[in-house]
Formats: sequence, C-alpha cells, structure tokens
Amino acid sequence: MKFRSSHRFALVILFALASRLEATHPLPGPHYIICHSEGAVVRLEWDHLGFAGGSLEARLERDGSVIAKIESSDLGYVDRGVAAGSHTYRLAIVQGEQTLDSKECTVSVGAGVLPPESLTCSIQEKAPPCVDLQWRNAGSYDAVVVRRDGAQIAALDGEATRFTEAPGPGLHTYEVHGVVLGELSAPATCEADLGGTPIHRLYFFNLPRAGEGPEGPASDQLAVHLENTYPVSAWSFGICSDPAVIVPIAAEVGWTVAALNLGQGPEFMRIEFVSGGLTMRAIINDTDPSALLPAGANLRLLTLRYGGGPQAVPGEIYPLEFCDVLGDPPVPLALVVNGTEIEPATEPGRVLASAWRFLRGDSNTDGAINLSDGVFTRDWLFLGGRWPDCLEAANANGSSRLDLADAIYTLNFLFLGGPEPPAPFPECGTATIAVGCDRSQCP
Repeated sequence: MKFRSSHRFALVILFALASRLEATHPLPGPHYIICHSEGAVVRLEWDHLGFAGGSLEARLERDGSVIAKIESSDLGYVDRGVAAGSHTYRLAIVQGEQTLDSKECTVSVGAGVLPPESLTCSIQEKAPPCVDLQWRNAGSYDAVVVRRDGAQIAALDGEATRFTEAPGPGLHTYEVHGVVLGELSAPATCEADLGGTPIHRLYFFNLPRAGEGPEGPASDQLAVHLENTYPVSAWSFGICSDPAVIVPIAAEVGWTVAALNLGQGPEFMRIEFVSGGLTMRAIINDTDPSALLPAGANLRLLTLRYGGGPQAVPGEIYPLEFCDVLGDPPVPLALVVNGTEIEPATEPGRVLASAWRFLRGDSNTDGAINLSDGVFTRDWLFLGGRWPDCLEAANANGSSRLDLADAIYTLNFLFLGGPEPPAPFPECGTATIAVGCDRSQCP
C-alpha cells in the first residue's frame, strides 16, 4: 500500500510538470519577419517557423492574397516582379482554417533595379589610349555589367564602381547596369571619342606549312580574319579565285565563330562552294541583341584549304580576293554594325597550289584502275574497310556523292564498255573540287 501511494504521488507530479511545460511552450511561428526591397524584388527573412510538418502549415501573403506555401525549414523568400508601391507581407502559421500565429512587415517597392548614378567616361592618354569609367551604385547589387557599343565586355563584382579598358579608335558608347537576382537595371550611359578612323577589315592569314615559321612562303591553307573597332551582329562575303588554277576544297569555322551563343555558333550560317570560290553568310542571333561578335584585331572566321585547278602548276602561288559577285543572287561583302550594313575594307591574299594529284577511279590509290578499285570502294562503304587516301579519287563518276554507284561505275567501265571516269583520267591531274586528297601514287 505504501508503494502504491508513492507511485500515485509520482504520477501526479509528472502530470503537473507536463501540464506546466505544455502551458509555457510557445506557439509555432517566427519571432520576427523582415522585408526589404531592391527595385522590383522583395527579400523576406525570418528566424524559424517552430514546427516540423504534421497538420500545421505556413502561408505567405502579399496584401491579403496567398503567394506561396512555405516549408517548415525555410528561413526566407524572394518575391520578384513586384509592382511599385507599398506592400504588406504576412507569414501565417495555420492549422486547418485556424491561424495560430502570424507576423507582418511592410515595404515600399520602387520601379525595378535602380541604375548606377553619375557615370563618367574619361580618356587617359596612354599608349594605347584608355577609357576610364567611374560611377556610384544606387543600391546593393549582386553584379555590375558593362557594355560597349551594345556588346557585353565585363561582369564585375556588385560593389565595383570603376572599369578601365583600351577599346581602339572611334566613338564608343558605354552602358553600365546594376544586377539584382538576375534582373538588370536600366543603363547608365556615356560616350568616349578616341578619334582616329574606326577599322573594319577582312584579311587573309597564311598558315605555315609543316616545318616552316609564319614568315615562310604561302601554303595551301590560310585563315580569314576580321579586325573590327565595333562589335558585329552579322556578316557576309565571297572569296574569289580563278578555278582554272586554284579552288577551295575545305572550310572549317574559326574558333571565334564557333564560340558564339555559348558554343552553339551563329543562329544562321551558310558556307557554300561555288564556281569561282566560296561564300559565307552568318547572323549571330536574331532575337538577342547582346549576342555580338566583339571588337578585336584577330578574329578568325574561317580556316580554308585550297587545291590546284586543272591548269595549276603545283607549287605555284595564286591570288585570292574578297568579292561580292559569287552566288545567285550574289552574296554581298558586308558587316552589320549597330544595325547598319557597312562594307569592310579588304586585303587580298595568296595561296599555294597544292601538289596533290590523283587519278579518278583509283580508289585504293595504287596508281592503276582495275577490279580491286571497285572492290575497295564496296568494302569501304559497307564492310568497314580502310578509308581511301584520296576521297575524290574514289568518286569514280564525278558526282557530288560517294556511294555504291561509284563502284558500279568503275566495274561498268572496266568490263561492260561503260563511260570512262571524268577528268583527271586517264592520266593523273587535279580537279575543280578535290576533297580529302592527302596521298596518291600520282607524280
């Protein structure tokens, strides 16, 4: 009986303590909520919500309307695109239809991210002359973006208030934007006139042959470079050559062009081999005005390889020039700068007539045309055989494609009295288009 009395007494004490703990335990909900605006963006912060799921939930309201359901572990929220004016935010802890606790804050929202203030562009007389930009930030930015002549040239820390560069001659327009949570402010602008004549020119750069330095003689490979004072949004040109002596056989887009649009290249681009040379047309991005080819002195657009035409003297050097007469209709010689089409200055080039010669139909490049050539082409196309050393030699019918028809053409010529392969045949020579000829048995 004594044991039961003491046990009952302990239970009474435990129940009393539990009741007291329950009575003094705080209701779920934050101790405070803070809201502040940065342009059209409102940041809200609180300390905790005081519950871990169950039947309780937290709701965030703006001006009496629920805008989000808040997880129990969240300590803040970002409200974007808020209209200008005064707004009241309320974070409520609810159970069913009953509100257990809530906290409010009121904030005044401006019209977007405020732009930097008091931007100045001053010219520093150095070699080369520099433009020094200075400004005052109108708020707390995550980053600062600098643009010149419409193209972004720098993304700086949000506390930056100065930027210096040497842009080259001409009149330049600068824009500085504040950035908050990915939203750009309106630009602060200024201009800097460095004098001189703006440069926009296309020129050739000869790529050295193996074992030779850049000062060596011209080779059969060269690059097309652009030098431009202002950024470019589109371009087009032709490269003219005499097809009797020199023809383009390969073109590869330069790294400058391939890197555009985050490595996707221009939105529109076409390179065409035509009689008398080749043409190139490109538009970087129709919908994004900031996607520009930046100003620069050695911007590679194309890398080209040339072969000798039917009247070429192997090892002879022949001229090239930029032109606007190729294609149907002719492709213009033009750059688009600040929405205006201009004609760039150009410089002629020179290229070496490739010494590679081949015999059409000699697909295995053994110096003769026989049954083994038809078999070689078949094995290469369908049985995983070795690639031809000269693709154009395997193009027995001289068409624009390499397929089974070439093997059949060779066999018809050899055994059924079919037509002979087009030139170069029956002796080694060159052709207007000679793709992939790196080796042959031709002298």
